[in-house]
Amino acid sequence: MPLNHTFPCLIAGIFYFQPCMPKNWFLYRVYKLNKRLFFFFVFFLAGTLVTNLLGWQVTPFFVWGMYSEREKEAGGQPLFKITINDSTVINYSSGYADANRFFLTSPLRLYTFIKQNNGLDPTAVFLEKKLGARFSLVKNTSLKVLNDSARYHTFLPWYKKYLEQTTGLTIHKYTIELLEAGYDENKQINIHSSGLIDTWKQ
Repeated sequence: MPLNHTFPCLIAGIFYFQPCMPKNWFLYRVYKLNKRLFFFFVFFLAGTLVTNLLGWQVTPFFVWGMYSEREKEAGGQPLFKITINDSTVINYSSGYADANRFFLTSPLRLYTFIKQNNGLDPTAVFLEKKLGARFSLVKNTSLKVLNDSARYHTFLPWYKKYLEQTTGLTIHKYTIELLEAGYDENKQINIHSSGLIDTWKQ
C-alpha cells in the first residue's frame, strides 16, 4: 500500500470499523483480536502526532522535541567541594554508598539552581512560562511539590544534619563551592574556576 494512503485508510477504518490495511500489519492483527485495544493504539498514535505538531508536553503522549538539538561538547565538569569546619573536605567519590553519594550532591545541584534563579524553583518558572494563564490551574498543586522560599531557607540546616549523619562529624561550619574541572593537553585534571555557593555557620 502506498505511504500516502496509509493515514486516510486508518482514519476510514476508525469511522467504518473496518481498517483497510494489509493483513500482516500489527494494527490489523490487534483489530481482529481486540477492538478496544486497537482504538487505544490509534488514539495514542494520533495524540502523539498532534502533541508533537503543536509542541505540547502532555503525558502520556511521547514528545520527541528533547532529541531535536545537537548535543554540545561540555567545556568542563562541575564539581562540588564541601568543606567542614574549615579543615575537612568531603571526598564523596569513594567510601560512601550510592544512596549517600546521591544525597550529598544531588540536593546541592537543585539548591544551586534555585539560588542562581533568585530563590525561585526553575521548574515552577518553566511551568509558568510554558502554561501561561493555564498555570493557575496547577498552581496549588505546584506549591505542594515544588520548592518555595520557606523550603529554600531551611535547606542549609537540613543539609548540615545530613552531613553529620553521613560523616559522623560534629559540624560547626561548612562551605559549599562549585568548581569547574577539566582535562588539559597532558590528560591532567585542572580546576578552571571556582565559586562560593554558600556557607552555614552555627
